[in-house]
Amino acid sequence: MKHLNPLKPLNGLDFEKEDLCEVIFTHTKTIRAARLFLEWLKDRGNEAGRREVSAFARNLASGHIREGFTYKRSNFYRTLLKKLVALGFISLQFRFDAKSKRKTRYVYALIRQPIPKRPPLGGPSFWRRAWDLCNSWNKEFYGKGT
Repeated sequence: MKHLNPLKPLNGLDFEKEDLCEVIFTHTKTIRAARLFLEWLKDRGNEAGRREVSAFARNLASGHIREGFTYKRSNFYRTLLKKLVALGFISLQFRFDAKSKRKTRYVYALIRQPIPKRPPLGGPSFWRRAWDLCNSWNKEFYGKGT
């Protein structure tokens, strides 16, 4: 049985960029798709059901989200969503839903990053850059940093 390397997604991070999506992803098309997905998720209260995310991926592949921009559904799941989940920025969580017959459902939810109030001491290290990334994630989606 293969064991996944938990640090593998960290290899490609480019901390020199300003935008979160540019730090996490390398290709411009993936960066645009990630920005569209995160803005869509933010508009929905930072979470969406699996069917809603599937519909978003379908609409993104057909070009209905942004005029003239398409991104393959398989790339959305394989590249974009998988990396956000692996890095811990998004999680598939179980929710109670009183409106549905089943009363429960799975949703993709943005995760507030649990980081300390102060950044790590020292110069520009990996840990300092990771703290900055998580702090800017919290600021963008939760209104305030640490």
